[in-house]
Amino acid sequence: MAEETEIQSDKVNKKRYHEAEKWTIVGGLELKVNSVKTTTRVLFGLENKFRAIIQHAPFAVDFQIEGETHVQLNSRGLLNLEHWRPRKHTHEAKTEEDESTWWEESFDGHTDSKPRGPESVGMDVSFPGYNHVFGIPEHADALLLKETRYVLFENLDKYQIPYDAIWLDIEYTDGRKYFTWDPLSFTNPEGMQEALMEPERKLVVLIDPHIKKAEDSYFVSRELRTQGLAVLDKKGEIYDADCWPGLSNWIDTFNPATHHWWSSLHQYDRFQGSLPNLYIENDMNEPSVFDGPEATMPRDNLHFDNWEHRDIHNANGLTMVNATFQAMLDRENNRRPFILTRSFYSGSQRMTAMWTGDN
Repeated sequence: MAEETEIQSDKVNKKRYHEAEKWTIVGGLELKVNSVKTTTRVLFGLENKFRAIIQHAPFAVDFQIEGETHVQLNSRGLLNLEHWRPRKHTHEAKTEEDESTWWEESFDGHTDSKPRGPESVGMDVSFPGYNHVFGIPEHADALLLKETRYVLFENLDKYQIPYDAIWLDIEYTDGRKYFTWDPLSFTNPEGMQEALMEPERKLVVLIDPHIKKAEDSYFVSRELRTQGLAVLDKKGEIYDADCWPGLSNWIDTFNPATHHWWSSLHQYDRFQGSLPNLYIENDMNEPSVFDGPEATMPRDNLHFDNWEHRDIHNANGLTMVNATFQAMLDRENNRRPFILTRSFYSGSQRMTAMWTGDN
């Protein structure tokens, strides 16, 4: 006889993918849709040259440019969507299927609770006619990457080598606290940017989603925690973990209030020492967590409106870029900024360049 166990964390928002479009589609895309019983055709882009041909049953999508298919989803019928289920305790004979990781998983000393069971989605993606596809990890496919050779140039006017920007990693900050400057290495950040501005060069600085936990001495940490803008753990407490600054908290950019606060931090009166030729790189925004499971935050962490991290992880970098892009627009009176991101999702290309150097 089976006895159902009460599902934990009933406060968790489990609408799953119902809100993804509000982060990825924000206007500017006119669609022409034509549906019949078995197929839906979606035309978009300049002169409707782009098409998505959606087959209803069995589900499949062909993405075409001027009638030629370049990407196919589920053409081999491997789509698998796990269904939620309550855990059942039973004295009946066990099935042959291994259920050892259905309800919790452990990785590097961390345990992820899964009160609704497994939630994975799998699908085959095909690239008909292509021999090489760049940007897809080799372990996920057979499209091997060609060997690439990188050369590091030292950009110095002395050798008359042209360059457009200087990039600063986290050490430009005062004690790895973003929106500050190291007072010893950067005694005059305005003067440095003015010197770059004369030949129309730019400065790009690193600002990541982890904020050093130092409420008493760091205004960003104090505001993040007191205004309720940080990611929470499964118990509803502010999530503490380790990253470049040491013990850190993470901004929750799924919270609309975080976007307003993030915008205020980029203003000249708050990010003191910054000038109009300063731009932003958002790194570590998967998010990366040094002591977290699989080097990220636990899947049962909680975001705004009680979304579990497992459900929104892939879009996390996009929401941070959304916030940074709007912050820079607000600062520069709607002048389009330059932003570089390491984590991205569908729609990120509208706002940012994407870097895969660490991935």
